[in-house]
Amino acid sequence: MESVRSLVERMKTEQRPDFNPAPRYYRQGDYVTYFVSPNRCFAHRVDSLFTYYTDVENGALVGCKVKGVRRLMSTLKSLAVIVSDGEKTLGLLFLSLLAFLPEDKKEEVLSVARKFASAPVNYDDIINAAA
Repeated sequence: MESVRSLVERMKTEQRPDFNPAPRYYRQGDYVTYFVSPNRCFAHRVDSLFTYYTDVENGALVGCKVKGVRRLMSTLKSLAVIVSDGEKTLGLLFLSLLAFLPEDKKEEVLSVARKFASAPVNYDDIINAAA
């Protein structure tokens, strides 16, 4: 009979073969997440719109979450930033997000944006969800 492992032991050893490091938009919650690692992580909430994640083991930056995406996209549209081909980078959301942040939070978000801004995002899903 196979011995029963604790949850902690399973989390340390289980592989995640279905992990795909790509930004994902969640229409129900109107947010985008992007993780570059499937490792366990700590959440660091900057404000109500932005959270970033660091690896539990080594403190490396492994992901982020941007909320209020439709509002952020609307802000871009009002500034004549048009997404026409659907394929852009996560940097557009960071650009819009910075407009809503207090000055003392911007550098923290920029440090995360420097790592994740070039991730490709298909904004068609977001634009269609906002319609």
